[in-house]
Amino acid sequence: MGLSIGWIIFIVVVIFGILISNIMLLKQSNKDFVFPDSYEKSKNDKKSDDDDDEPSSLI
Repeated sequence: MGLSIGWIIFIVVVIFGILISNIMLLKQSNKDFVFPDSYEKSKNDKKSDDDDDEPSSLI
């Protein structure tokens, strides 16, 4: 019930082909990610909340 050497080589070549094609596709579609304005606003709001000088209620 074992696989022949030919089938094992074929499976390994197919797996490497899929991996290489995925890596090439990722490199080709390399775009800069643009954050939406709402993310920038919420990020600035959180930063201003962290800058508050209120003492922590946790002891």
